[in-house]
Amino acid sequence: MGLSMAEHIRCGIVLYLTILVLSITVFWIFKVTGRMDYIYSEHGRGVYAGKYGAVNEDGGRAYGNLSKGTLLTSTRVRPYYHTRVKTMVDSGSQSKTPSQTEVNAFPAKTFSPRSRTGYLLPVIHKGGQNVQFNSFKKAAAFALLRNRTIVLTPFFFHGGDERGWTIQHWREFNMTFDTAELQKIVPVATLSEFKRECDGKMKALITSHYRIYKANLTLNRLLHLKPVAYNNTVKTSRYVYDKLIFDDEPCLALLLPHYLDMPKKEVSDLIDSHFVRAPIIKRAVDTVLRHACQGGHMMALHWRNRTGETCFHFSAADKVKEKCRKAIPEAAIAAEMVAHSVKWHMEKENTTCLFVAHPHYSKPAIDYFKKVIPGYRVIDSDIARELKAPETDRIKNDMYLMSLFDQEMCYRSKLFLRQRYSSWSDFIEEQRNVIGTSTMRIAQLQGLNGPEFRDYIQWV
Repeated sequence: MGLSMAEHIRCGIVLYLTILVLSITVFWIFKVTGRMDYIYSEHGRGVYAGKYGAVNEDGGRAYGNLSKGTLLTSTRVRPYYHTRVKTMVDSGSQSKTPSQTEVNAFPAKTFSPRSRTGYLLPVIHKGGQNVQFNSFKKAAAFALLRNRTIVLTPFFFHGGDERGWTIQHWREFNMTFDTAELQKIVPVATLSEFKRECDGKMKALITSHYRIYKANLTLNRLLHLKPVAYNNTVKTSRYVYDKLIFDDEPCLALLLPHYLDMPKKEVSDLIDSHFVRAPIIKRAVDTVLRHACQGGHMMALHWRNRTGETCFHFSAADKVKEKCRKAIPEAAIAAEMVAHSVKWHMEKENTTCLFVAHPHYSKPAIDYFKKVIPGYRVIDSDIARELKAPETDRIKNDMYLMSLFDQEMCYRSKLFLRQRYSSWSDFIEEQRNVIGTSTMRIAQLQGLNGPEFRDYIQWV
């Protein structure tokens, strides 16, 4: 007896659902194992490309083992290594890693930049200024390895007493870092030059399409550039430095580079060695060091009372702020505990003075340090304000520049004691690692590992 109509329908539904489940399973197996990356064609159609596939000029699919050069295609395709602008292919295993390409060809610190090709615009919208600095370093690494001209986008003061991304918080690149030093390894261009050549013509790379809205806000409201069209934006992996997508495009934006993985160590070290603070900052520090520490060695410490920071920045509730303010003196007591260990290390390292970098709301901590360490041996950024020298007068009333001053002081110290969770400390440690100077976490100081210190030392 034949099947009834209802049974036919049930069998059809079961078959359809089985095929659907199998298809989804196979897709995610490929996705998770990295064999397939989802990108968008220039015409806005979704296509798949990666180690096991290529895309043709018409947006069709091609499958095969690219490493062996054999392709089975549904439409006519060109070999992946000849694809140019209209064929956006993640080059996969065929691309050389940074350690195999440009870096080894040029000894560190003596790299001479090649002729300028296309522009690279870093579109940064994430975190405090040191997060922004690290984002720019990733973009600079991409420009170095892909032979592009890096656009010197501004930074936004997003720390200290103020939080917010506005033109009021705008700080030019050359007031932050030494442009001439960066230009020794990668060509640079101003934002005005980029606008003349590229406004409205950009293609873009991003690690996730759902962040395009945030990137376009930065482009439109802050940089005064036209947003990048969705179909001119390609999703790429977090390690983007060896990708050939848009390699011949003259105007390329790297959207939200904060989310990228770090480049290879030799590339990071090369960038760090040429990513130095602006001359106005270095001259101020030179002046201070001629008067501080009586010509002896300096130890530096980054003291960040995160309990106090919460009161100022992240909570709008008055009752929470009040509770937080009451906790500040208690948290500051940790400075006195730390001071005893710091004093021991100063004697061990034969250092003359201690420079303490801190936000203004942690100023009471200085008094605790001076209870243990003779006061004349403990200094902070006030020394720049009190010196009354032309070099320090230029920066003493600008909290953004004074933060850079504090970083340069810590960078030049014999030993740097860093905070546990801080991009401010991270940035200094990365630069010190390149020159081989010592950095230690405050909580690792001798005598601070007992249970009686746990509640106080959690912030350092």
